[in-house]
Amino acid sequence: MSQYIDGHLKQFVPQAKSYIKDSSHFLQFIDQMAQQISIEHFFLVTADVVALYTNVPQLAAVTLVESYLSKLDITDRKSSMLKEMISMVINNNYFNFENSIYLQTQGVAMGATVAPTIACLYMTQFEELFVYTSLLFHQVICWKRFVDDVFFVWGGSIEDLHKFINDINLKDPNITFTYQYNQHQISFLDIMISKYNNQISTSLYKKPSDRNSLLQYGSFHPRALRNGIPVGQFLRLRRICSNDEDFNKQAMELYDKFKDRGYPGKVIRRAWKRAKNCHRPWLMLPSNRQQKEPDTVCVMPFTGSSNAIKHIILKYWPILQSHPSLSQRPKFAFSRGPNLGEKLKYKHSDTSIVQRSPHQPCGKCIVCNHVINAAHLIIPFSRGRKFYLNTDTSCDSKGVIYYIRCPCHKVYIGQTTRKIKTRIIEHMSSIRTKRITAPLVSHWLSEAHSLSDLQYTVLIHVKHFQGDLSRLLIQKEQRFIYNWRTLYPDGLNSEIEWLLV
Repeated sequence: MSQYIDGHLKQFVPQAKSYIKDSSHFLQFIDQMAQQISIEHFFLVTADVVALYTNVPQLAAVTLVESYLSKLDITDRKSSMLKEMISMVINNNYFNFENSIYLQTQGVAMGATVAPTIACLYMTQFEELFVYTSLLFHQVICWKRFVDDVFFVWGGSIEDLHKFINDINLKDPNITFTYQYNQHQISFLDIMISKYNNQISTSLYKKPSDRNSLLQYGSFHPRALRNGIPVGQFLRLRRICSNDEDFNKQAMELYDKFKDRGYPGKVIRRAWKRAKNCHRPWLMLPSNRQQKEPDTVCVMPFTGSSNAIKHIILKYWPILQSHPSLSQRPKFAFSRGPNLGEKLKYKHSDTSIVQRSPHQPCGKCIVCNHVINAAHLIIPFSRGRKFYLNTDTSCDSKGVIYYIRCPCHKVYIGQTTRKIKTRIIEHMSSIRTKRITAPLVSHWLSEAHSLSDLQYTVLIHVKHFQGDLSRLLIQKEQRFIYNWRTLYPDGLNSEIEWLLV
């Protein structure tokens, strides 16, 4: 859903006057700016918005996105659908921390696809309302922004710079800039911008915490990929370094880094020579990707047999080519298999449950997939006390006290003299048809839980009872509801009608 909305919104991001796409785009801007600055004394300034993603107000974000959606040439029905979707995406972000589920009530989720777009649009609105209209903005020679990182050149005094930043920091309580300034040198993204004799130059910026994280040459990756990494890194260096002397110095350091990671000297020197012979202005040009017929690509996981499979396909390609959809000779791409880090990483699990539930699904009905596979449960509001399950029941068991849990970890306690699967199906039907008979259903609908989120198990199974089974089950149900505090709003049960024991 987030990706779908982002596909409609991201076209508005480059329309901002301050827009910077990436480092290459910024270098193009710096080259143009260096030729246009006519004054001798100016300051290089970088500013950063403090915690932009978590400070964007959710209501303001929804309103802002709706205003941009109204500019799209789409039907009213689709516009209404997109507005409803963005409200769901922004206002319903949950995360799990230490077996507790939390709802994000402020800001946009950083992991959401649409989050960077919303952050950029919010900053664009802020700039138009408060930055460009500032009484001191006439002293800003240029102003460029990459999401929440800003670079600008200040032509006024230091005192006026402080006033300018303090002024815009007072405009919106959610936006606060921290900033740095220097008359000679400053870093922005991965670029160091320097001023010497009123000439602007650029070089590679490396953070103090930078370490050699280049891919080991002996790692299990296609050779073409490993040999291509030095080419890409040296070309990047050639693009960033505007001074040949600085390029050679940085290239020597990069050479040593590749040698430390096991790359053959021949591979490194070939990449270095290629970058050195490139005309830097050509590397600065924006890529011009022309529309062409899509290539036929054969994608396969990279294994020890990948090259052999590739050669077999090419060897018998004349036979495969007889098929109309395979007329074009294919290109080959290899996907990476899981690495050791992914195989050995910590697997998050719900510590409130253990495998091997005493309640076993029959494997034949629709409620089987909803069984909690656990040997014990954590009693709600009990500071971790456990309730051990020992029922030996199945979907066809009758005369049970059962437990339903939602994704928010709220609990419903129920009882039935009929088969447990029949009662669970009734609950699912009430949710599906929106028939509100208890807080369980209203909660499910208000929180937009899906039917697949419903989980249940059996707490007690009453067998071989000769008296009033229904009365006994109601009494036991009442005890669980009271002791486990499952009455609404702490839980999902409605009021208790007490029966004497």
